[in-house]
Amino acid sequence: MKKRVRRTRNAASPAAVRFQHGQHVLADILIKRIPADRALGNYFRRQNLDPALKSWVNDHVYGFLRAGIGIDILRKHNSTLKGLWATYLLSVGEVTEGFHSHQIDETLKPLLPTLTKSSLPAWLHERFAETYTDSKALEAACKRTPGVDVRVNTLKGITRDAALTQLKLQHYHAEATPYSPWGVRMPNSHGLQRVGLLHNGTLEVQDEGSQLVALLSGAVPGQTIIDFCAGAGGKTLAMGAMTEGKARMLALDVNERRLGNLRPRTHRAGLDNVQTVLLKNEQDPYLQRWNDKADIVLIDAPCSGTGTLRRNPDIKWHLGHEELDRLLTLQQQILESASRLVKPGGILIYATCSLLPEENQQQVEAFIETQGDFSLEPVTPRFKSAGLRLSFDKPWMQLQPHIHGCDGLFAAVLRKQG
Repeated sequence: MKKRVRRTRNAASPAAVRFQHGQHVLADILIKRIPADRALGNYFRRQNLDPALKSWVNDHVYGFLRAGIGIDILRKHNSTLKGLWATYLLSVGEVTEGFHSHQIDETLKPLLPTLTKSSLPAWLHERFAETYTDSKALEAACKRTPGVDVRVNTLKGITRDAALTQLKLQHYHAEATPYSPWGVRMPNSHGLQRVGLLHNGTLEVQDEGSQLVALLSGAVPGQTIIDFCAGAGGKTLAMGAMTEGKARMLALDVNERRLGNLRPRTHRAGLDNVQTVLLKNEQDPYLQRWNDKADIVLIDAPCSGTGTLRRNPDIKWHLGHEELDRLLTLQQQILESASRLVKPGGILIYATCSLLPEENQQQVEAFIETQGDFSLEPVTPRFKSAGLRLSFDKPWMQLQPHIHGCDGLFAAVLRKQG
């Protein structure tokens, strides 16, 4: 009697497995609207993927988001995600078994001419073109994978040159950033978690643009400094180092998780003078006790994040006019509330990580028009007095990734009449 042979289904090919993992993560990001870094982290915790597969999924998901293939199409046709994902993989030379180019043509044929027109949604592409004469270079820079910037914490008694030497001895490629006197740039984050100087607070991950915003404050010991939208506290820590830990510092935010992350960072950095305060909103009654008391109030306002598209490319897939309008209203409310905390003769710094003028200079100009006791103070003299070769032809700072090599940050300094 013949033995029956049990047939098993063929296992999916490695290419098909990679394709499916990437598609699942992209659905979390683009349909469920989970931020890319969180979506990837959650997915990797759920799935037992080997390191090589994790790396492939991470790199190609971010590659797809940066490329923006079919970004406007997907807004109208979520069903085309599989085809757009396959189109991207084919465009970078990856095999996508089970979904070949002729099938893509059938699925997306009417839409193909617009697939690679721009890496940005049409409205944002047009907005950049209206605002920047070199918008093509700007858009290209927003597609590139950025390096990683860290700030040397001078409270630890170390110079940038000494930190660079230590990193190079540990075989990390690192170089000084072109503008910030505390900045160190590395080409990527590979192996970063093994850098001992990060664990003991000698180095803090912080984009050079963010370091320059803190430097603009001119913070010195003895001042009262309020970081109004402190977030994870990068600028709080930088100003704390500038003041040698000898200033009265408040870090305020409405996000309990972010403030919670700041507390161990202040301890690691050697700062014991930072008070963190959770606000209910920008009108929290707690703020009244600080009216007219702060030498420096820094607002790192919630914004579109268009200046960080290099590292957060998923932003452009969700951002639209409705969300932008909401942010503009919130920025106005925060400006009005935070300005009350500045004492006569003190300064208010308004900053965003945006490249859009309506979130930046237009907000500042509208605020000055309605609040008669503040005036713009040009940023270039402040940089020159700090020994930096950085100048702007406008009173404010607008960093641009293709020119300055860092995130696209805006900052304006407003002096309150004494």
